[in-house]
Amino acid sequence: MTKVNLISANAMHRSKSFLKQAVTASCLLGLLALTSCSSLTAQEQRIVSGTAIGASVGVATSAVTGWCIPCGLFLGAGVGAGTGYLVDYVIENDRR
Repeated sequence: MTKVNLISANAMHRSKSFLKQAVTASCLLGLLALTSCSSLTAQEQRIVSGTAIGASVGVATSAVTGWCIPCGLFLGAGVGAGTGYLVDYVIENDRR
């Protein structure tokens, strides 16, 4: 193997290792967020659930497309939190 192939193989191994760690951490954080919702208000539960779902989707999408996994995590979490807030806003306005 040439030096370039060795460097490329090493980078690919580190990338796969990081991917496994990121997916595991995302799943654990999602479970933690969903299990700690008992004392939250309905609005807070929707926002936390949206954040966890968005973060999971962001990591999965980043892993499939080969994009920056932490970027997908934070972007997905932000979009999920915003979506959770908007869902709560719509539900609360429908009740009035």
